[in-house]
Amino acid sequence: MVLMSMGLLLALTQAIAADAAAAGRSRVSITRMDAPDAQANHLRADIEALASEEFGGRALGSPGADKAAAFVEARFRELGLEPAPGIGYQQQFPVRLNLKLPEAAAQNGASVAGPASRSNWTLHKDFLPLPFSANGKWKDAPLVFAGYAIHAPELGYDDFQSIDVRGKVVIAFRREPQERKADSRFVGLDFTAHASFAAKARAVAQRGAKALLIVTNRLPAEEESELPAFAGTTGPAQLPIPVVAVRASAIAPFFTEQGLSLSALQRRIDDTGAPQSFAFPAAYRMSISVRIDGQSAKGGNVLGWLPGHPSNGDYVVVGAHFDHVGRGERFSMEGGPSGKLHPGADDNASGVAAMLELARLLSRRHRDGRPPSRSILFVAFGGEEHGLFGSAHFLHQQPVPGRRLAGMINFDMVGRLRNEELFMAGLDSVPEIRELANSAANSAGLSLQALPEYPYNMSDHGTFLDAGVPAVLFFTGLHLEYHTPRDTADRVDENGIARILKVAEALLAAMTAVENPLRFQGGANPAYERSFREAVLPPNPYDFE
Repeated sequence: MVLMSMGLLLALTQAIAADAAAAGRSRVSITRMDAPDAQANHLRADIEALASEEFGGRALGSPGADKAAAFVEARFRELGLEPAPGIGYQQQFPVRLNLKLPEAAAQNGASVAGPASRSNWTLHKDFLPLPFSANGKWKDAPLVFAGYAIHAPELGYDDFQSIDVRGKVVIAFRREPQERKADSRFVGLDFTAHASFAAKARAVAQRGAKALLIVTNRLPAEEESELPAFAGTTGPAQLPIPVVAVRASAIAPFFTEQGLSLSALQRRIDDTGAPQSFAFPAAYRMSISVRIDGQSAKGGNVLGWLPGHPSNGDYVVVGAHFDHVGRGERFSMEGGPSGKLHPGADDNASGVAAMLELARLLSRRHRDGRPPSRSILFVAFGGEEHGLFGSAHFLHQQPVPGRRLAGMINFDMVGRLRNEELFMAGLDSVPEIRELANSAANSAGLSLQALPEYPYNMSDHGTFLDAGVPAVLFFTGLHLEYHTPRDTADRVDENGIARILKVAEALLAAMTAVENPLRFQGGANPAYERSFREAVLPPNPYDFE
């Protein structure tokens, strides 16, 4: 489970509070109810294997992660799952690890000169290259303002319709217009794919621009927010041109000199729904250099296909991320690199084991002549801990051509059932199954705790919700062992997972039934919920924040 968004959701911290109250007295009480021996054994064996020393904590780009991927593929084959149509059992994507920003201005520097003034920007204070930026260096390039750098003819909006960006540095806002208007052409209060960094960078690169400056803040309230820290990893794609986050207060004076205001331009676009793009006078020039050093590596997803009825072209994804944090080199909650194995038994060997057990049950039914109406694609996602890399790559590549992705179920940290509480997120996105989720939980003796709205970016289901796909998360809460060497297999309650699987099985049956259309329903204000400032700049170019 991604570390950086945990503090945003009060519901997700309840488990930590309960553990803290119990610390020093006894381990948190877990009520264990017997599952069928075979099922408990399957779950236990898979969790112990993935959390073992052999897999080394399954860090992105490591030999341990490769071994874990091979393990999951072998289990898919053993269970009789087919390779994903058009892709196979494994889907790789590029990542860059151990990213460094040289501090010298000749390598990472930026300055803007106008007819009456010049400003030399300070790295980390005024500007910061995004981790997935291309390297590049330009001197005295002309400037243009291109609104939100969005080309969306299907929505009747084009920031480039009246300007030529070829050979220029483009300044643009992040996200998209009218994000706080329920009647916005941009899918109301939610974001479209046009809001992503990748979409903006590719739009300006295709038109011959040299670099893209993203104004980081939603004006005016966020104007003085500091730039976050630089992310040390990026994936699953590198953008084609230098892309730099710039603090609004650093670029605003060059608008003011022309009698313009960033805040006013933003309001005008939002109010009218019309672009306000323009070219700066020729006397305005920018020099910029970007240099990011890093290690190239590979991440990957593992896929297993269970065909549905031949007459139906829909499919549902059942997913769980298999990566973890290695030996605490990054994202450890131990207070720094520990060099100790972080087994990740709950996070997220428990989720992978749950997915595999569900695959075993359904593949057996398939062999008995009872296939689901909709097909099911089981996916073990890689790179989740670093920024949902695997699920972003999966959706961007659309690995099942000619078929409609109808919905998604995600397992992340399902191994620590306490107080009979099962947390679920995303239920509002698929209202057809909300009542069923409650009744199935009651039948399993569980109390369903629906997390409010969508906890975007906490796990891979958020990527699907961002793409307008109904998606739900199964989760049993945080704990003091989260992202530490103490997240070991002996602490996982496999019988609790078996009870959760009864709920998941009921929901998956409903999601694969053709009589349920699974129409996506957006949240009350998901764009606003995603506007919380994260601890790092997004390492995923398909993100919006």
